[in-house]
Amino acid sequence: MAEPILTIRGAFPAFAFAQEDALLSGAEFSLSFAPQNGWQWQSRFSYLYAQNLGLNQPLYGMPANRMDHTLGYVFGDVFFMKESYVEVQNVWVDRQRRYVENLDYANPPKGYALFHVNMGTNLAVIKNKESWMVHLSAQNIFNTSYRDYQSRFRYFIDDPGFNFIIRLQI
Repeated sequence: MAEPILTIRGAFPAFAFAQEDALLSGAEFSLSFAPQNGWQWQSRFSYLYAQNLGLNQPLYGMPANRMDHTLGYVFGDVFFMKESYVEVQNVWVDRQRRYVENLDYANPPKGYALFHVNMGTNLAVIKNKESWMVHLSAQNIFNTSYRDYQSRFRYFIDDPGFNFIIRLQI
């Protein structure tokens, strides 16, 4: 493991990388289902296997396996609102199980599950003109404490908790 860099502001992680032969293989699956009545379901799964062939050990810094499920409903046009939708999303990220002990400053964090709610519409503010797109998103609605394996901030602090986003596109 590399020694941290010491500055007048404190100790900071240092990293040195070298090129090696590697094997990366994986699979992604996606399943969508949309019956005629406005409901939509989408599931995605990502699996990655990465091996450092020169050292015969897992490759450092690879993303953990994950699943993502989204259930949504698309509404018909109502007054001046077009293509309105609402959806609930679940993102599950596994703990990175393929790593080398004591290679990093901290072992991979535990896995986590996040829930998000998204909604939006196109507003026809002025007749026969371009519409405005309004999207609202509430991310990590249960304020789950988690640390993502690929974030260098994981050594110091949790990833963001509850987050509310408003997007207006004119």
